[in-house]
Amino acid sequence: DRRLKTDITNIDNALSKVMHMQGVYYKRNDTANARTQVGVIAQDIENILPEVVLTADDEMQTKSVDYGKLTAVLIESIKQLRNELTHLKQQIVNGG
Repeated sequence: DRRLKTDITNIDNALSKVMHMQGVYYKRNDTANARTQVGVIAQDIENILPEVVLTADDEMQTKSVDYGKLTAVLIESIKQLRNELTHLKQQIVNGG
């Protein structure tokens, strides 16, 4: 809700942030017969976008990623790509 937010600013360089992220397949080593899953590594994401990483109050200080918050960065990345594509199309139409 906008009424509950202050200091609202755009996410700059969203595409650059996404380009530094790596999607991975993995199996959890704390689960018997773990199935292959898809995700990211929290420590890697923390270096790029610390706002989406949570650190548990446990002995290991286990880290996790709030995937929902990644959506905002992905939205801005898509918009940036769209703007770049539109610009390139205009250059082609205008002869270079």
